[in-house]
Amino acid sequence: MTFLRTLLSTSRRPALAVPAAGLLVLAGLAVPALAQGPGGERPAWGDHGRGHGGPGAHRLGRLARVLELTEAQLAEARALHEAAREDRAPIVEESRELRTRLDGLLDAASPDPTAVGEVVIALRQNREEMRSVREATETAFEALLTAEQREKLATLEDAKEEWGRRGRGRRGHRFGGPRRGPGGPTG
Repeated sequence: MTFLRTLLSTSRRPALAVPAAGLLVLAGLAVPALAQGPGGERPAWGDHGRGHGGPGAHRLGRLARVLELTEAQLAEARALHEAAREDRAPIVEESRELRTRLDGLLDAASPDPTAVGEVVIALRQNREEMRSVREATETAFEALLTAEQREKLATLEDAKEEWGRRGRGRRGHRFGGPRRGPGGPTG
C-alpha cells in the first residue's frame, strides 16, 4: 500500500489514479470469485486446501491429494474427521469452562490451593481424553489406507518430526530472538 501511495503522490497522479483504482476494484472482486468452484458453488468439504468444512478439513484435503486417496477412502476419512470433531466438542467446552474457573480462582485475593489443584487435574484429564480421541482417529484413518499409502504417511510424519527438531533451535535467531546453541546466550 505504501508503494501505491508513493506512486499516486508523484506528479503522475492523474495519469495513474484511475488504472490503480481499477486494479484495486478488480482484485476485490476476484478474491471471492476464486474461492468458489466452477459455476459459482463452493468446493466440497475437504476436497481442497482452503479449509472449508471446519478445523482440519484443509489438512484432510491436502493429505488426500498427497496420499492419492480414492473417493471411498476420502468419504470414510471425512466421516472419521466429523466423528472425532463431535467427540472432542464436549471436551473442548468443558476445558473452556475449567480455564475460566481457574482464572477466577487465581484472581482471588487468596486463591484456594485445593480448588486450583482440582481444576488443574481436571484440565489434565481433558487433555488426556483429547489425546485418546486423536490417537483413535489416527489409528482408524491408517486402517483405511493401503500399505503403500501407510508407507507414504509414515515418511511424511518422519519428515514433519525432523523439520520440527531442526526448526526449533533456529526459530528464535531466525526471527530476531536470542540465538540458541554454542556461542548464544542460552548455549
